[in-house]
Amino acid sequence: MGEGASRDVVPVAPGPGALRQVALGRQRLETGRDERALAHFAAAYDRDPSAALLDWGLWPGPGALEERMLERSAQWRAAPADTPAGRLSALRTKAHIHRWLQDEGVPVPPRLATAPNIGALDFAALPARYIIKPVDASSSRGVFRVDGDEIRTLASWRRLRGGSVAERIRRRYEEIGLSGQEVIVEQAMRDVTDPALEIPRDVKIFAVRGQVCFVQMLDRNGKKARRGLATLTRDWALLPQSSSWPPLAPGPKPAGFDEAVALTERLSRKVPLLVRWDFFLTPDGPVLCEVTKYPNAGKSFRPWMERAVYQLVALDALAPGTSG
Repeated sequence: MGEGASRDVVPVAPGPGALRQVALGRQRLETGRDERALAHFAAAYDRDPSAALLDWGLWPGPGALEERMLERSAQWRAAPADTPAGRLSALRTKAHIHRWLQDEGVPVPPRLATAPNIGALDFAALPARYIIKPVDASSSRGVFRVDGDEIRTLASWRRLRGGSVAERIRRRYEEIGLSGQEVIVEQAMRDVTDPALEIPRDVKIFAVRGQVCFVQMLDRNGKKARRGLATLTRDWALLPQSSSWPPLAPGPKPAGFDEAVALTERLSRKVPLLVRWDFFLTPDGPVLCEVTKYPNAGKSFRPWMERAVYQLVALDALAPGTSG
């Protein structure tokens, strides 16, 4: 077991068939038969996704996931276009992802405007409330929520001050080196459980091989955009904290969650690699906002979560056209 993973007790009880496959996989690892071991771990996961929360003996320890994610990125860029890795690698920007999801019939945030760069965006034509984001940036960089004259950064929930809405956002894009990047403007969503929230709670669903394993629910309506986080099973059972965020009481399973899981599993069957699918649950149903190919870039997870994600990434090797 990787150092530190045992500090969090993960309540998991896979069925006997899945437990047997994990045991067989560990036996194969001990005899150096890594490919056979991986096949057993995949069989365990296929029987019961909660098997990924057990220790398979694959994870070297803290920090290994970040390195593995970097290797994975390079492998995907070299993957043939007709493989799952090649298809995901081709979704380079938010615009590519948006078009693909629309083609798949998946609900996405309504798009209000696009512009080749922030200087070309016609702010006067926009409604009072919207989200603006660059097409190719990570970790909410350059994403702002506008509500009338108030502008907040999604990453930290800080206000932008000094000048008109257009002046403030253009100045900030210049400061963070995004002034030349294409931008998109989307309709701001409402939370199904609490429509008064300024930002809907973010439901991040981890899936591989056509099945959901676990979920993170983030509430960004607070100091530094980190009011709280809950980590849950696909059945809405609470798991230990998976990051340094404050704990969040998730409450009853929200309307639209089961539909989001079903949408995720449909998409995951098409691209059976480890992907995080990020939803807002709105009064009109789930809306898929982001397709995250490298969750957290492999960083900032607590040990048990890093181990579980590392193990799920290991299953990528069984997908066509993907090397381990």
